[in-house]
Amino acid sequence: MLFDQFATLTQGAIHGMGAALIPTFLIQRELSEGRLIPIFGPPIRALGSYYLVWPNSIPERAPLRSLRLWLQAEATDPALTHQTTPATLAAKPEAP
Repeated sequence: MLFDQFATLTQGAIHGMGAALIPTFLIQRELSEGRLIPIFGPPIRALGSYYLVWPNSIPERAPLRSLRLWLQAEATDPALTHQTTPATLAAKPEAP
């Protein structure tokens, strides 16, 4: 199932329709109330990150496990996660 809005995606995950990749700032209440739980464990702070979540009350199913394992393998593949040093602006020369 595909949702194009985070609110709809959140409700789908809460109601057991599947896993969801959602920025945590949008689901703080659901996480604190235990209605959603991170599938990979605690979030890692990073700009623009997504988190795979699943309702705490529903046991993990085979399709979710397959997705989680695939995402985990993709995220740890050195060929895909090579990070370069971010570009920086050169300092402006100081006026005399």
